[in-house]
Amino acid sequence: MSEVIKQFKQISQARNLDYEEVVNVFKDAVKLAFMKKGRRSSKDELYPIYMSRIEINVNEKRNDITVTFHKAVVEEVKNDWIEVSFDSEEVPEKKRQLGEMIKATTKLRKLPRNIANRIKRIFINSLNYKEKEILFKEFEADKIGDIIIGTVMGRARENGRVIGYKINIDKLTGILPREESVPRERYTFGKNYKFYVKEIREDEGEKRIILSRMDERFIIELMKREIPEIKDGYVTIKKIVRDPGIRVKIAVHSDKVKLDPVGACLGPGAKRIEGIRKVLGEKIDVVQFSTNVKEYIKNSLKPANIQKIALNRREKKALIVVPDNKEDLSHALGKNKSNKNLTGQLLGWSIEIITDVEYMEKLNEEKNAILNTQAVLSGLRSIPQEVVLEVANAFVTLEEIAKLSIDDFIENIENIDESMAKKIIKRAEKYAKK
Repeated sequence: MSEVIKQFKQISQARNLDYEEVVNVFKDAVKLAFMKKGRRSSKDELYPIYMSRIEINVNEKRNDITVTFHKAVVEEVKNDWIEVSFDSEEVPEKKRQLGEMIKATTKLRKLPRNIANRIKRIFINSLNYKEKEILFKEFEADKIGDIIIGTVMGRARENGRVIGYKINIDKLTGILPREESVPRERYTFGKNYKFYVKEIREDEGEKRIILSRMDERFIIELMKREIPEIKDGYVTIKKIVRDPGIRVKIAVHSDKVKLDPVGACLGPGAKRIEGIRKVLGEKIDVVQFSTNVKEYIKNSLKPANIQKIALNRREKKALIVVPDNKEDLSHALGKNKSNKNLTGQLLGWSIEIITDVEYMEKLNEEKNAILNTQAVLSGLRSIPQEVVLEVANAFVTLEEIAKLSIDDFIENIENIDESMAKKIIKRAEKYAKK
């Protein structure tokens, strides 16, 4: 058996490719070897000419490989592999006309050494590309939306600019873009990390595996792996909010009365959530979801001691009062105010946290503001006193009242009409300016 044919069979087994596929890759490599360096691409205008005028025959029975060149008879030869001058000796007399075709066949082993080396290089590169293409298809079918382990190889660059990190995934290379990496994380070259496979992106014919450690689905998939109750649907994740590199809050819920969703996520000795924390490198708060806003806030701010929660439902603002000591205030705020800010994001509310001392000062200020508002609005003789009191208690300051619309009064104050509302707004605007 020819050594080349024998190698085809070995390559087929080693690379998990069909024998015919290996042979076809080789045939294309032979054809491309006769094109000029730098122009061996299917995008080149001469590509179809080379593909059609060079024929490779692999004959297993005769243990032989031959190359046949279909040469065009031309006046001026630019490539003597696929062209021949009409006055050349190799052109039969009856073929000496422009546009005629002749055939020249040679054995593969008789090709010049430089051509043979070129075929070998192109063949290996083409096999690598074909193998990579198959791996991409398998990866695309099985791994998108999954978590994989990859090794940080180095920084990924594009047009001389760093765009992220190159990640080795078995025989493939993924990209962790900057926007998908955690800002406070430092990735050590040669170290393994877990990544979420976000997508396969194609740019100018080149496919890229885009990885992420920022995507919310990364956390969801981690929790599914660690917590059977989430994987099986007994516990649902209502919302995830995150301060990358510092803290993440995960609101969970279960329709099963006897199932504690927070306890299920934590696991015995909090081992389940600890496994996720090690991957993320962040503090993780698992929060019991509630439709009761005050209850939801308390659940989110645990273990902070909450003394009072005052809600402004119209503006979705919450004032939270804690004892006047560093420990409770620190618990409630969290590092870089992450606990406070993430609680606000979890609820979709604006959150303010103050101590009980500050709250008393705020109450006194509010009380004085209400008294001032009452005094100013009491000067309007056509406005009943009970309406004045209700307006002052509802909106507190003249500055706030001056910003309101007539509809705001009609919706929030009983026994008030449009005429009264206009007079109150006009009066508030006058005194608010002072």
